[in-house]
Amino acid sequence: MRYVCGQALFDPADPTRLVARLDEPWLEPRTAEEQHGLVSNVTFVEGLVQFQGSWFAYYGQSDSTLGVAVAPAGERFGSSALPAPSAEGALPTPV
Repeated sequence: MRYVCGQALFDPADPTRLVARLDEPWLEPRTAEEQHGLVSNVTFVEGLVQFQGSWFAYYGQSDSTLGVAVAPAGERFGSSALPAPSAEGALPTPV
């Protein structure tokens, strides 16, 4: 089993119409806490907050602990202006 986090954008005027989506997960199990726990290899977002110029995504790690991932706010969906993925290949960066 492996749970990852994706992202999709729907038209607010017609929520049945998908506007865009990411082809790759933006958050996936990479740390020890995310890979080993009650249910291993699980990341699932429970809350998303914009605060002081950043997005904070609060997420579960293998059904055992909680984490927070942070990314800059204000970028367009799919914008090339977003920072490049980390060496491990995931955005945003868990802190």
